[in-house]
Amino acid sequence: MPLAESSLERLGTSLPDGVIIGARGDHYFLHPETKNDPKHKAFVEKFRAKTNSYPIYPVYHMVAALEGLVAGYNAAIKKNPGQWPTTDQVAESMHGLELRGLTRSVKIREDGQGLEDQLLGVTKKTPRISLSTF
Repeated sequence: MPLAESSLERLGTSLPDGVIIGARGDHYFLHPETKNDPKHKAFVEKFRAKTNSYPIYPVYHMVAALEGLVAGYNAAIKKNPGQWPTTDQVAESMHGLELRGLTRSVKIREDGQGLEDQLLGVTKKTPRISLSTF
């Protein structure tokens, strides 16, 4: 199931063991490398408290986009001391940047396209996950 990360919570136990799941990027609230990262963990806890659901890829992409915008402005401001950068200067300054939202890093290519890893996994039924065990 490509891009099924966004459906896992809704599908719950109806999804059998052994299904290969893809995600749009490497965004998952139980990401094996970042689930215990303080920034990621705090974000998931706040998101869950506010929405009663776990964040899925559009949420993670928005965080990465905002981090990218901040990094782009910081780079453009550094190249343009004393002057607020134009939109084109910010866009140009983003080329070649590498930034991290909440999971693995995103690399902005010279053509402005972002590259990120994709998380893949295989479903396995386990006892219900709660934030206390997260």
